[in-house]
Amino acid sequence: MEKSPNQGCEGAIRESRMESRENEMESMESRMESRESRMESIESRMEIKESEMERTESRMESRESRMEIKESEMESMESRMEIKESEVESMESRMEIKESEVESRESRMEIKEK
Repeated sequence: MEKSPNQGCEGAIRESRMESRENEMESMESRMESRESRMESIESRMEIKESEMERTESRMESRESRMEIKESEMESMESRMEIKESEVESMESRMEIKESEVESRESRMEIKEK
């Protein structure tokens, strides 16, 4: 059988359409790979940011803990100072009592001498 000139053209058209579809598929695949790559890049940046946030949070908690320790140390020092002040006041009171006792003895001695 002989081929008509149209049959040759139809074959070329079919082949051209097939190539065009293949090109479209490859282009779509390439765009999908590009999107996937961008998504992975975004995910990676998100993970980095999350890690930075966690480190920042950890540093803040550490600072807070150190501040609480310092505060506790200050309160402890204040308490020790108050105890020392109380001891000094008690000692002063005992000294006043001793002075009063001495004065009382002196007074009695003076009375006896008279």
